[in-house]
Amino acid sequence: MLTTNNKQLSIIRKGRFYWLKLKRIKGDPFSLARGLALGAFVGVTPTIPFHTVLILLLGAALRANLLAATIFSILISNPLTVPIFYYLSWWIGSRLTGSEIGWAQVKNIITTLKTAGIMDSVSMLYQTGSELIIALLTGGIIIAIPPAIAAYYASLYLSYKKDKRKAKNYLDYALWHKPSLGK
Repeated sequence: MLTTNNKQLSIIRKGRFYWLKLKRIKGDPFSLARGLALGAFVGVTPTIPFHTVLILLLGAALRANLLAATIFSILISNPLTVPIFYYLSWWIGSRLTGSEIGWAQVKNIITTLKTAGIMDSVSMLYQTGSELIIALLTGGIIIAIPPAIAAYYASLYLSYKKDKRKAKNYLDYALWHKPSLGK
């Protein structure tokens, strides 16, 4: 997608940068898979000012790769997807909890969270009341489960394919480059 808009190009470059960083992380495939699942889960939930804190706490408890979780959370939770995630979280959560909170209030909160610091965000969330927080978290958890499961199994599958390709390449090299024994 070529464009003359530098801001849009910048977003694409940043996304590619983080994707390449994510691909180069080495480690235990299961720890990486748990990290990606955690990053997907936290990235989708409507907890923007607390993503890093949640990743650190949950990642330590799950023994997940914290770097993979953080990078994947950044990739998933971006300016294009956050309004969609918040809307779906509000819509599903308000239906499940019976909340009477309107979308206008949720949009106001999103705008405030984008510009406010963490203490201002906590204060604002406290003032809005528990009804909105419960509705957003309920919906957010519901919509975060499928991407987390998909990220976990996709990561394990891709890791398996990568290891299989490495083993094949090693075997091919060993068959064609036999060491000479008598010299």
